[in-house]
Amino acid sequence: MRLLGPPRWRIGLTYAALTVAGVATLSIFLAVREDGPGLGRIIGTIWLWGLGMAAVTVVAGYLLTRKTARSMESMAERARRLAEGDLEHRIAPATTDETREMASSFNAMASTIRDMVRDLSGERNKLSAVLNTMVDGVVVLEPDGSVSLMNQAAQWLLDIRTTKPVGIRLVEMVRDSDLLRVVTEALESGRPRHDEVELLHRGAFVSVIVTPLSGDGSRGVLLTLHDLSSVRKLETTRREFVSNVSHELRSPLASIKALVETLQDGALEEREVAMDFMGRIQKDVDRMGNLVDDLLALSRLESGQTPINLGPLDLRVLTEEVLGDFKARAQNVDMEHSLSPELAIVTGDEGMVRQALLNLLENALKFTPKGGRISIGSVTDDESVEIRVTDNGTGIPAEHLPHVFERFYKVDRARHDGGTGLGLAIVKHIVQVHGGDVRVESEEGAGSTFAFTLPRAV
Repeated sequence: MRLLGPPRWRIGLTYAALTVAGVATLSIFLAVREDGPGLGRIIGTIWLWGLGMAAVTVVAGYLLTRKTARSMESMAERARRLAEGDLEHRIAPATTDETREMASSFNAMASTIRDMVRDLSGERNKLSAVLNTMVDGVVVLEPDGSVSLMNQAAQWLLDIRTTKPVGIRLVEMVRDSDLLRVVTEALESGRPRHDEVELLHRGAFVSVIVTPLSGDGSRGVLLTLHDLSSVRKLETTRREFVSNVSHELRSPLASIKALVETLQDGALEEREVAMDFMGRIQKDVDRMGNLVDDLLALSRLESGQTPINLGPLDLRVLTEEVLGDFKARAQNVDMEHSLSPELAIVTGDEGMVRQALLNLLENALKFTPKGGRISIGSVTDDESVEIRVTDNGTGIPAEHLPHVFERFYKVDRARHDGGTGLGLAIVKHIVQVHGGDVRVESEEGAGSTFAFTLPRAV
């Protein structure tokens, strides 16, 4: 790399020319002032010294400029390495005054650039971490609709499978017309847009906010996606809850109102009729009381307010106690268990597990006709014990099986019973707080099997 080759020769020649010109001037001056036999020797001597000085000057200038040129070439090489990304490289202190200050300035500049790059990299990493841990989706689009930034939440919400969406137009990856319409309107108008759309591929409701990055949208837009599915689900659950509670309370309240009005109209004077009506009122009041109790129990379970006292639990002993207490209520149904005496000890809350067994037995009793059979069995593996409550009753139609553990859900043909529709939902939450699973198998006309698992005691 010979950036300074020609200047070093020009500088040396300039020094030599000035020297020769000085010698020539001095010789002319002496020739004009004096004339004699010794004048020639004097002029020759002067010329000899002048030529010697010129030669020395040329050599010294060459060496000096060569050293300076090498320093400059070294700096150029270091600058190239810096441009290629080697931010830790520095120039050694120069020995000449001409390049020492330049080398010092270059090293200071390299340190400043390194610190700036480190700061920018740190900020970029922080921004990347924030974006990738956000629940909301964030997408930055160029004016032509291509993606310049997209976080993981946006990729999940929009179901984008490619690992490198940057540079691809959003319309090529997303097929939801409502979402693309909002983005297009913001790009064309340069004004913010806000809408709620349903992403059909996920069945999710999303709040879409499109904000232009400049007043006219020439720098693209920022797209923010907020998943509203849980909010919509909560609203739906609330509406269903109010509707179901209203339905469950309406019947007993209407019955009580009619019975009380009948008693007020004179039936109170007829003792036999009055006692029958009072018994009916008592049943309706008990039904509403059971509904309130079940609602409170379910609410405590869902909110985690119910204390759970875990400990070793012998399921065989507990099942025999529950069956003994329940047989008096199921006089026309055979009840049995097939639990092994060596049944593994589980970890659980005795009161909660007892409640779950009672709820399953009551549910089986509702659907088992006289002369039917209800049995309790078990299956054990290395990690858990599964308890199964099986009946040979009417069974459950297949279309109802996915919903039987939902609160207030009842199979239509069972609407005549006095249950609250919360028993199986309570079983589900009791099992979940124990870390187990609950399931149902049923065939219409052939009976049902409800099963739940509990962890084995360590």
